[in-house]
Amino acid sequence: MKNNKKIFLNSVVSAFLALRMFLPIIASGQVSYDKLSATEVLQVWLRSNCDAGENNSLPERIKALATEIEPMFINAFREGPSTEEISKVQNISNKQYETMQNAIKSGEDFGLKKEEVDIARSQSLPAFLENEKNNFLLAYRSQALMGLSITGGDAGKNILRQVSSDEKAPLNSTAKYALKKMESKK
Repeated sequence: MKNNKKIFLNSVVSAFLALRMFLPIIASGQVSYDKLSATEVLQVWLRSNCDAGENNSLPERIKALATEIEPMFINAFREGPSTEEISKVQNISNKQYETMQNAIKSGEDFGLKKEEVDIARSQSLPAFLENEKNNFLLAYRSQALMGLSITGGDAGKNILRQVSSDEKAPLNSTAKYALKKMESKK
């Protein structure tokens, strides 16, 4: 239980740091998806929060590209990110860890309790990197499933049904949510 709490708290801290870096870009609202290709839309979607774009044109662009992009979402779910993408995430995570540890050393507490800061401080770099890699792999595949809830094609529905019927699948609840979301749009 204590180890899970450590992992969770370090994930919260790293997410906080990432949000702190990217929030100005997101908040600027300067993103336009209208002219992006299916591959570009896929890349944006796979790196966003599952409900990102709900109030903008990203889901509409996915719908417009549904026939072309659905096989890409299926492949992203099945294959996961490339080795190069994983390596990039590892490099970013390494920098995040260093930034987090330096901030903690300087007295930054991120609004966390002392016990929580101590847990974040004590996590090793290898453990942090492994946790961040696993989070990225899961989030990437989860986003692919959520993309299928927008495309609405038969192949995508079949993938969602398969995953949602396997109670032991790590993304079972995501697939169930995606199916529910897809059905609510009918």
